[in-house]
Amino acid sequence: MTAYRIKEGEFESWHKEWYTTAKQIYSLADSALAAGQRISARKAFLRATNYYRTTEFFCTESLKTHEYYPHGRTVGIHLDRLVN
Repeated sequence: MTAYRIKEGEFESWHKEWYTTAKQIYSLADSALAAGQRISARKAFLRATNYYRTTEFFCTESLKTHEYYPHGRTVGIHLDRLVN
């Protein structure tokens, strides 16, 4: 579980672990989409979006330039394709 990997009081750890989880779920979603499993892909993209957004919860100005920051907003593009 993601929460167990987070070091207490370390914002960087929060971002790193939720970002790692988001990337894993995004990869599953991408694979499901490639296999034509649109419903599974849509559900996984939605989960990935939530996890990417979670990385931003304790985001400080210094972390906004980090690789963790922008991804939650870009996953929505895939969700739009799957809804229509």
